Amino acid sequence: QLKCVVLFVTIASCWMMVLPLFHTCNHYKNGKSTQFCFFVEASKNVISAPRYSTIDIIVIKLYKMMHLVVKRTIKGHVIKQLYRAFINPFRFHGRLKKLFTIIRWAKFLAPLIGTCNKLRGHILDMSQKKRQHSTSKTARRMWKEVLDALSTQTKSERAALLIQKSFRERRENKAKRRYELLVTNRNNGEVTHQIRKKLKEERTLSKSKLAKFEVLDNQRELRRQVSQDERANITKYNEAKRKEKKRLLLSPKTAFAVVWKCVAISCVVLEISQILFAPVLSGELGKMPLDKFISAILFASPCESKKPRKNATPSIMFPAIDDIDWYLCTNSSLKQNWLVAVHILASILVLFTNTVFFLDVLVTFLTGELTSSGKLVPKPFFARYILPGIGLQLIVNPTMVELSGLFKRAVNYANAVGPSLCSQLLVTCFPMVSHCYDCLLDIVFDFVERQNKILLRRPIFD
Repeated sequence: QLKCVVLFVTIASCWMMVLPLFHTCNHYKNGKSTQFCFFVEASKNVISAPRYSTIDIIVIKLYKMMHLVVKRTIKGHVIKQLYRAFINPFRFHGRLKKLFTIIRWAKFLAPLIGTCNKLRGHILDMSQKKRQHSTSKTARRMWKEVLDALSTQTKSERAALLIQKSFRERRENKAKRRYELLVTNRNNGEVTHQIRKKLKEERTLSKSKLAKFEVLDNQRELRRQVSQDERANITKYNEAKRKEKKRLLLSPKTAFAVVWKCVAISCVVLEISQILFAPVLSGELGKMPLDKFISAILFASPCESKKPRKNATPSIMFPAIDDIDWYLCTNSSLKQNWLVAVHILASILVLFTNTVFFLDVLVTFLTGELTSSGKLVPKPFFARYILPGIGLQLIVNPTMVELSGLFKRAVNYANAVGPSLCSQLLVTCFPMVSHCYDCLLDIVFDFVERQNKILLRRPIFD
């Protein structure tokens, strides 16, 4: 009983720690920090909607303390550097200028080196996959030729056997007829008795077959009724099949893997061009936005003399353009069409490259590698998950900037609602999210299975 009481108290305490019981009753009033009150105020007879749990309050207090310590540390370091600048201003100015130069060049070279390294990895991977694909294609062609030769030989042998069989059957039938003609003494009574006996045997056999058919029909009716054990076995089979399907890997020698790698390389080359030509086109050491880069290299930049309106409405025909008057600043209809077409193309390329960069992480993770014996196996743990696996891919992926912005907004909303309350809402939505996730995984793995089956197809011959 003591163990039960201790277990109950422990579980109840943990539950009370994550249960929302507090709300904000004073938010930055009179220079003070946020104060939290219990959701039931006995003095005012008021019951408010709680948002924050005990764990939330503890985490918020610890975060504020750490923030205050870091702020004081930075403030002391800044004061120390200002004192040094006051003592020796020229030396401080030189160091500061050198530091800014190093930071500027580091911000320019670090993405360039990382993207070039990614391009190198993509090119090596693409060459290997292309070589494996060509080897597999040659092997399939040679196998098809072997099967064609074997099929022709088999058809010739089968034709010869059929001719020999028909010839021997004709000779046997002739010998039978000759033997029957030689036997002249026949007893009609014995023949009639034998015929009746055979008819009785056929009747008995047909009745036994009908009885067997009835028994089989009854068994089929019983089989249609699925028992609880059979349902459990079916569920276990479906779960095992799903687990086995989740271990599927895309073969690197498929045509899809080679084509996808070529598309990813073209997008990486475009990203490197954005970094390399940014100092020439925009005059800044940094990555140039893709839409502005396409507009600049195709001579379709917006007019500098005309600025966009503040309350500009998007065009109905060209929704990618915020203010169409900004681009249609020329009287030439040909140039107007060129400007609009280039900016629509730039918008489509931005969406396309972001989609390719985002899906490349998933495709790279699902692609396996071939051993020396030709067996498809997953990549090693470090290479698949860390370097240059999904970890590094998520860090250097350009779409992570937008996803990080969405993540920050979600964190702010969760903090406003209450982390514990938000987590409970997420747990409530977990079954629906899990179902959608499973459906999406089924689509992905069905596609992977179809791609792998293309390599296993063999021609069927009669």
